[in-house]
Amino acid sequence: MKSFILSIVFSVFAWSAAFAGGVGHTEFALLPYFKIQNALASDDLASAKRAASSLAESGQACSANGGSCCEGVGADAAAIVESADIASARIAFKELSDKLIAVIEEDGLVHGQVYKMYCPMAFDNTGAAWIQDNENLLNPYYGASMLRCGMQQAAIGKPVEGQNDQAEDPHAGHGH
Repeated sequence: MKSFILSIVFSVFAWSAAFAGGVGHTEFALLPYFKIQNALASDDLASAKRAASSLAESGQACSANGGSCCEGVGADAAAIVESADIASARIAFKELSDKLIAVIEEDGLVHGQVYKMYCPMAFDNTGAAWIQDNENLLNPYYGASMLRCGMQQAAIGKPVEGQNDQAEDPHAGHGH
């Protein structure tokens, strides 16, 4: 619970600071991105679409404030919202992940830390990466069928004090 609360606090801070110029434009996307990632890992298309809708709206606001990196993020989030099924949402999530990862790896993070995860089996063994707010791998490309498939490739940024003290698994005790 502690890491969940800290990730929300971190994300809210990043979101508000992004428009004040204290955080990179991409960091505004982390809280809704993590919600999408967790929803897809839970095979919950409706929740993924709700979080993606929030991210698409935020992407438009960020673009209006000069964040050119935000345009692609908003478009990929909108593609998740428009997905007819979870498979197409996962394809759009891969595109979103690729963009966010590229920007975060290039620009870094002003506050907090994220974890780059990778599943070599995703998309017919072509592989796909995503980011998480903790080290407890939850695969958004396979969900319950292969929830733990993958590996951590990198930790990006610097942890906020206590950020990873008790990384909670939202699937713990649910037979996953």
